[in-house]
Amino acid sequence: MSLRGESGWHACNQKAFGKDRWPQLCKALKGSVSHVALMNPFLSAQGKAVACEEEKLQPHSTIPLVYEPSSSSTAPPSTIDEDGEEADGLWQPTTQALQKEGLAEVVQLPLYFLDGASAIAALTLAPKPTDRVLDLCAAPGGKSVMLATLMFGQVDARPTSTTTSAGGKSQGMLVCNEVSRQRLQRLQKVLSSFLPSEYMAAGGKVAVANTDATRVLPGNAGGPPALSRFGQFDRILVDAPCSSDRHLLRQGAKAFSNWSSGSIKANAERQLDILFCAATLIKPGGRILYCTCALAEAENDGVIKKFLKKHGKAFEVESLVGADADEAAVKGQDESEPATKDIEPESKSQDVKDEVVEVAGGATEEPTPTPSLTVPLEGSKEAAQLLARGDRTEMGVLLLPDRSSYGPMYMSALRRVR
Repeated sequence: MSLRGESGWHACNQKAFGKDRWPQLCKALKGSVSHVALMNPFLSAQGKAVACEEEKLQPHSTIPLVYEPSSSSTAPPSTIDEDGEEADGLWQPTTQALQKEGLAEVVQLPLYFLDGASAIAALTLAPKPTDRVLDLCAAPGGKSVMLATLMFGQVDARPTSTTTSAGGKSQGMLVCNEVSRQRLQRLQKVLSSFLPSEYMAAGGKVAVANTDATRVLPGNAGGPPALSRFGQFDRILVDAPCSSDRHLLRQGAKAFSNWSSGSIKANAERQLDILFCAATLIKPGGRILYCTCALAEAENDGVIKKFLKKHGKAFEVESLVGADADEAAVKGQDESEPATKDIEPESKSQDVKDEVVEVAGGATEEPTPTPSLTVPLEGSKEAAQLLARGDRTEMGVLLLPDRSSYGPMYMSALRRVR
């Protein structure tokens, strides 16, 4: 029987998290989102100082590259936007303060406020300045600007008249895709407001695409043409559309009237199709980070398990936390890249239920057993330490606001091994 409405939603989550924990977790979900401030890396040192003074910000005590309010500051307003999402975003008052200081160089907005869990997700993907990176479901843009900061902000000086149209010294590229045209406009506004114009120009370091990642035709091993034209990617972020339980709770009765346990199943099928698309675009040795802000296991570990039944020979799950992850981060280990082999897209997520499944090239094999989390995550030691505060799941980590201050944010990292 399908559960419906607010009572059904509570029943599902109480069963998942237990009668003792669920009331406290629900209370935390109702509370205000803990925002962090991403400083525009292209501001001058003076501009950054003015922004910190105006908003009374200090470097975050645990999350690299972002800032948090000091005890005397006022947090940014928390509202729900037209998409039913928390109103993360660009912050205007500091721009006025910079103009008063006569900093005419400032053409980008100085700050972007986002949930701390979004910053942790970008850190976990761990892109390098030379990487080709895809944010597959990019709107509203918070993770995209965090990825751009990681890739370009620590390497590039602010572009001058003598630089190329690409700007700066880094050689990587960030592609941001969004299927919804309305949300695409919001994404473009965020990117163009935060990044130098040279980066958004034709031939620049940041490109925007508008394609449906769930509609990849069988046999098209390269993925959607709008994305495959950029070549294979080193890193792909799949921040998949999901139940968005925190937003659901904060919107109240009207939103709950449309909720049912069947919607979780529909979301999971769409998420799996998006993940199949990512598999066609990632290069051997590359990393896919799958994340949602959903509570349901079916939208989190469940999607990863079904994905591995199709592609368990080509992908392994990376351990996000624990001694292995810390050791790998400290040593900065890199795995060698094996020979390239195309991954065939899957047009129907329901195919994973078959006892014998189709793999690349039309061959069939028995479903691959789910692997244990033994592959160490290379990249950010800080991200591994932050994720250690989350709930460990079979396939990844679930950050929840009753224990980590941030989230919900589920994350699972997949490495393509062939």
